[in-house]
Amino acid sequence: MSEERQHGPVVLMQRDDGTLQLRDNLTRLWCACGAPAVYHIKEDEGTIHEFHCVRCFRSHSTFHLLKIWPEHYRAVTHLDPNQRKTVEIRKADRGFEVGDLLQLREWDPETESYTGQQTFRRVTHILSGEPWVPNGYVALSIREVL
Repeated sequence: MSEERQHGPVVLMQRDDGTLQLRDNLTRLWCACGAPAVYHIKEDEGTIHEFHCVRCFRSHSTFHLLKIWPEHYRAVTHLDPNQRKTVEIRKADRGFEVGDLLQLREWDPETESYTGQQTFRRVTHILSGEPWVPNGYVALSIREVL
């Protein structure tokens, strides 16, 4: 049975801010293409939200798969937003741009393997060049992708 049938008909609903959103009778969120949404992107500190399926999420912007060590992963995913790490220092070897999506996969350097933990972040600002960042590196300001 398709997911649409399990959760009832998918309908276009108008939100309080006037924008439209696809929902079903269990308030499950749907991508604009009609597939179930698995990623929620808060566009800014206002009320604008986007909901994407896997295919649309990956085609929305450039997607970077990156390793992140456990201590940095814990800091990026800290539960308290006031203590959360919001900047990644990276080699400038991937052509990072504002709006890019980062898939940060926790990497254990002792076992030289992924731990299975991952998180997604959107690049909101890029700082490069001396005197702030050494040549060949960038400081990426990042925010949570729910």
